[in-house]
Amino acid sequence: MHADGAPQVELYASLASAYCYFAIERASPFVAAGEIAIDLVPVLPMALRRPGFYDDAPAQEAPYLLRDMRRTAAFLGLTYVDANPPVIAFASETDWRPTPDQRRLERLYGLMLAASDQGAGFAFAREVMREIWGGRGAGWDRDERLDAAARRAGLELAQLAQAAATTEAERADRLSDNDARLSAAGHWGTPCFVNDGEPFFGQDRFDQLLWRLGLGAQAARPALLTRSER
Repeated sequence: MHADGAPQVELYASLASAYCYFAIERASPFVAAGEIAIDLVPVLPMALRRPGFYDDAPAQEAPYLLRDMRRTAAFLGLTYVDANPPVIAFASETDWRPTPDQRRLERLYGLMLAASDQGAGFAFAREVMREIWGGRGAGWDRDERLDAAARRAGLELAQLAQAAATTEAERADRLSDNDARLSAAGHWGTPCFVNDGEPFFGQDRFDQLLWRLGLGAQAARPALLTRSER
């Protein structure tokens, strides 16, 4: 339980995942209303946390996910564009092997951890995700765009960058620890909400989380027909 009485929920999220963007946007109104307190725990994308994870991915997987992300955004009523540039540098659009040079992602995660250290991890992730996925166009990684995101979260990009530089040696260990925390909670993927040790994997489990917390239970619960009504 958070100090203000709101249920404390962890959200394990990858900044390279549109599904995490969806999860954050779905949770945001409840955070703003003080109904949920979220500790956003950044974890690396699966392609970097589990090298080789996508080596046997079927050819249909990448095009299906692109279609599903656009469809899910439309279903949820969220603005959406494909990340440009991609957060992860891959060998190609059809080859999910990360390249050795991940400076763009490493910079982003350094800023994210610095924001978390200032107690603004969720707010910063929300604003950065809106730059990446939320329809604001290409070039989310430019300084002025990241600075605007930081300011909307009540932060300063220069201060975050300085903090990230001073803790760079700790970054890999911290992200590894976050991955271990996710595994200990009972899952491996993102987005994953965890409440009182119970994992809810995927943005499509957010309604079940609300039900578990006693929030929006009627809206979250499907209308079940009795045997006589079938």
